[in-house]
Amino acid sequence: MAPSRQTVMFDVTRQRFRVTVTTAFIRQPKSWESLADSVMKMTQNQATEVRYAASADEISDEPGVVHVVVMELAGAADYAIEIYWAGMCDMPSDTVGMHIACSINADVLVTADDDSPRSWWLLSPNGVLRAVDLDVEELERSNRVVYQIE
Repeated sequence: MAPSRQTVMFDVTRQRFRVTVTTAFIRQPKSWESLADSVMKMTQNQATEVRYAASADEISDEPGVVHVVVMELAGAADYAIEIYWAGMCDMPSDTVGMHIACSINADVLVTADDDSPRSWWLLSPNGVLRAVDLDVEELERSNRVVYQIE
């Protein structure tokens, strides 16, 4: 699982490009469209399209496109989403997470942007932010999200 904010290098048809990525764990949204609308707003409408993908292999450097890779999980989250911003958003993970939590009206987990892979934030749509300790071993072993509130 990728850390919450990182820069990734891609090589598409021999042209390299850099993309900032935000990773979040979410429950099944009532509407994927509400998530896409939230992503568009976070780019301050620089994005012309939000495109969902099953893997990072489907990402292109097409101008104006923000890619969201969706991977199934179990436990306290149904999906891991990786948002590939293509230079259109530079918000901290907790700010992105709070926007997503409000748009899907559900709790969201994002990393705490520090060096520990165990330190995450649980963000609620009502504005509550709680520090949690993610069980990284369980996530890697079984794609199951388990955490304890610190």
